[in-house]
Amino acid sequence: MRALEIASPLWWYWWTRGLMAEGRSWLRRALAATDPAPTRLRGSALRAAAALTRNSGDYAEALELGKQCLAVYQSLSEPTGLISALGGLCVTAIALKDFEAAIRYGRESCRLAEEAGDRLRYGSALNNIGLALRCLGRIDEAGTTFAAALENCREIGDRRGEGATLSNLGRIARLSGDPVAARRQYTESLAIYRDLDLAEGMLDMLEALASLEVEDGRAAQGLRLLVVCDRERIRLGAPLFVEDEIEDRDQSLAAAHAALGPNADTVIEEARGVPLETVVDDTLKTEQRR
Repeated sequence: MRALEIASPLWWYWWTRGLMAEGRSWLRRALAATDPAPTRLRGSALRAAAALTRNSGDYAEALELGKQCLAVYQSLSEPTGLISALGGLCVTAIALKDFEAAIRYGRESCRLAEEAGDRLRYGSALNNIGLALRCLGRIDEAGTTFAAALENCREIGDRRGEGATLSNLGRIARLSGDPVAARRQYTESLAIYRDLDLAEGMLDMLEALASLEVEDGRAAQGLRLLVVCDRERIRLGAPLFVEDEIEDRDQSLAAAHAALGPNADTVIEEARGVPLETVVDDTLKTEQRR
């Protein structure tokens, strides 16, 4: 029990500091050594383990851990735990490309959060639902859902949720043929993630802006951003897992190489040693001048 008490609250530290493998290892050992009877602490540890496992790219194990977490909270009739467990399963289903299941999990999470008056998790659920809708190509529905999520996040001062929602709205703008709005929303999201020191969010936005750079004929700048993001994702142990974002990144990388030819090697070599913080600050300054 003591092992779970120590390990469970540390998951967010492990996530943000690129220690996902270490976190997963400690949580697995703690869970295996603890009585499997359903408790809030065990539910919390399973949720943490599922999140770290998903973000490490092991989606099948994340799904199993997520289902175990849900079962614990169902047996306890614990509303907050149920909302979080369903939200985690929604994101895992998106990673597994099971978008219909993701919408079901997301809507149930959203319903429970609304009933409980839990606006933080309600906004998160809206964001997850919008993401699943976007992956299904239901762009208008996704946009409306993200707009509602953004309004909710701003009303309650949820800056992390605001950053995530602006990121998703930027993607909707891009898919709708409005790169100017996409760039503005991506940049606003990047600034929020920088202020919160959330590396994974910063990487998401740098990759999104890189695609716009390549499309606008600035292949070298786009490739520089992509190289730094690739290095940092490896360091964090946090690969991309949303299908359309992976495709966008891969297409932009190929287009940048095609545009630069042999000069791509020089850009790659120069980018490898540039700190993430420098790239983020440079990008924000550049966007502010535009």
